[in-house]
Amino acid sequence: MFFALSSFGNTSEDPLKIVQKSILEDPLMEQVSRIAHHTVSTGLNAGDGYGEVWIRDFNTFIQVAMDVMPDQQVQECLNTFFIFREKVVTL
Repeated sequence: MFFALSSFGNTSEDPLKIVQKSILEDPLMEQVSRIAHHTVSTGLNAGDGYGEVWIRDFNTFIQVAMDVMPDQQVQECLNTFFIFREKVVTL
């Protein structure tokens, strides 16, 4: 990644594209994906004292959740968000 960032001045290629390519070609990304899938497959508990993952956090890994969890469970998480959202709007 350092190479990609240091090469901005040496190319006419879009800097964002250089960083994207560097990330996608990083061999650690496969390991990160495996760990994420394993972690999410164990449930959506946010830790001790929290019954669910807050929707703003769920947004960052919803695609992984959809890969490893039953659709119904993902739908229930989204429904919880809409229920909370409705209460906020009506206050």
